[in-house]
Amino acid sequence: MTRDYATPVETSRIMKRALRKRFPAIKFSVRLSRGTGWGNCSVRWTDGPSTKLVQEITKRFEGSGFDGMTDSSYHVDNPLPDGRQTGISLLSEHRSISATFAQRLANAVANFYGVDSPQVKENGSEYWEIADLANVAR
Repeated sequence: MTRDYATPVETSRIMKRALRKRFPAIKFSVRLSRGTGWGNCSVRWTDGPSTKLVQEITKRFEGSGFDGMTDSSYHVDNPLPDGRQTGISLLSEHRSISATFAQRLANAVANFYGVDSPQVKENGSEYWEIADLANVAR
């Protein structure tokens, strides 16, 4: 007898392969929740594609949704390529922007407007800030 659904672990592996195929240069972290959040999945990456582009891949693996107006969850029919139903309930995607990439973006915007580029300062792990707001054109 075969199952008509994939486990969350199986689904997360298939999803990570799909992400690697679409974005080969980007390292994705795909983690499953434990305990009461079992079946929920978090996808994280730094720089690279926008959240919207990543969601074009990940949303195909989400098996339920949440309606805040009625405070209820609902089933989403998302079969995997082999015909089984996805084993992941809810997905969350989080893109971090590195200080190096933020500096490149700041330089591009400053160049576009013909102003001096502000300096981006790292503020620990994945956090950064504009070092001197007084020199930013208003």
